[in-house]
Amino acid sequence: MYIEDYDIPVGFLDQPDDGSCGVYALAHLMNLLGSPSYIDDAELYTNFRSKSDSFKKHFTIYDAIFNYKWTKTKILSGYGVKEKGMISAVKKLGWKPTPFKTLSEMEAQEFMEQKLRTNSPILLKANYSKTFNDSGHWFVCGGINKSKYIIIDSESIASNKGILSLYSWEDLYRRNTWYNDEGKYFQFQAISVESNNGISLMPRLSKYLGILQKNLTLQYWWGLYLSDLVDIFEVKQKAKNPYSAEDFFNKYSVIIKENVSYWIDEFETASIIQELNNYRVVAVAYNMSFEQEKLEHVLVGFTTALIGTLYYYQ
Repeated sequence: MYIEDYDIPVGFLDQPDDGSCGVYALAHLMNLLGSPSYIDDAELYTNFRSKSDSFKKHFTIYDAIFNYKWTKTKILSGYGVKEKGMISAVKKLGWKPTPFKTLSEMEAQEFMEQKLRTNSPILLKANYSKTFNDSGHWFVCGGINKSKYIIIDSESIASNKGILSLYSWEDLYRRNTWYNDEGKYFQFQAISVESNNGISLMPRLSKYLGILQKNLTLQYWWGLYLSDLVDIFEVKQKAKNPYSAEDFFNKYSVIIKENVSYWIDEFETASIIQELNNYRVVAVAYNMSFEQEKLEHVLVGFTTALIGTLYYYQ
């Protein structure tokens, strides 16, 4: 399904290839902060360099013969997303990045607790292959659930956990173990992000984590649902007379379902209900609302988006 990653806004997904963790980490963070992204846009934000690009830049016949180890190291360390690129990406989005690095376990925990209390997601860079030459792996912390950290990791096989999972501090400690000539050591590298967006999933991710983990369709299509709702509800404009998304779906879901079923009989009722429920979960998770006087506009826009999604999903 990775081809579609370029056609629709990114949900919460596995990365398709080695080196793209930084791109997917940024896209996942953007979802948390209510700004869904297409994967190619996330690549541009982060100044992502692919393996082939790194090869073209660093490979020469001479060095391949006479400086083989140096050439290999340069190629392997030259692709992906660097810390500088991630910080630049956050700034391009108009948000505030706070880089943090420490060898102290206590300082690392204090940083995590402090930033998560203010609903600031954290980009984490951990050791992936547990080797001396490891260039690091990006993933995201999106909150705390019952004293454990909510982690969104596009290379979940690295930790034997799902894309959305819970980590104890011991789990995080293990993933922040690095290696040098003298052995292994703890090093914590992170970038917290403060956003001025009007909506965020951070305050309610803990509540909806179980739903996301169980509903893989919702997980994959989250970015599409979010993108549609942000546009339809015009969430960037603070409503003076707000009409909540929860009230909207409570009152109009049945009417919308019946209208779509009546006019387009090729959609199964179960599919319409499923998609309606998925849109509802996303809208309520971000505590969305819209200007009450725009109700008719929202009804038309949402029904159109729902039909488009049903066609796309078929």
